[in-house]
Amino acid sequence: MVCKVLGKKYLFFDGGMGTVLQNKGLKLGELPEIYNFTHSDTIETIHREYLTAGAHFVTTNTFGANVYKMQKSAYTVEEVIFKAVQLAKNAKVDFPSRKYKIRRFTIRDDHQFEKNYLTLEDIIIYSSNIGTLTIANRLSAEQFYNGYLNFGL
Repeated sequence: MVCKVLGKKYLFFDGGMGTVLQNKGLKLGELPEIYNFTHSDTIETIHREYLTAGAHFVTTNTFGANVYKMQKSAYTVEEVIFKAVQLAKNAKVDFPSRKYKIRRFTIRDDHQFEKNYLTLEDIIIYSSNIGTLTIANRLSAEQFYNGYLNFGL
């Protein structure tokens, strides 16, 4: 239903916030929801990483936000949810049309694609700036350069 309304065949959500937070230092027994306050930049960065990877939606860091869990913290459920929504919205600011700001430059694709997603081959064929930037962000400069050499470019 949502895909039909938005005119897309596939929609991608983020996922695994808890696992990513553990990889970024969340200790066993810590409340992930408290990271909304103590590690706001980390939460926003995670959201941006999912958006950069192609997620259409990011979900808030509120998986366990309930009265029982939050009574052990300095925050109410309402505060946790409000802060989590604020962080997700902040992260999405630079992604309304899949554009990226790097220093004083804005990188975007000025043309529409027939598909709502692009394969690696499509990125090269259609010369997608955003697709290329996404790949470059995941590789070292040397890997990126060698990849293009291997494609014969």
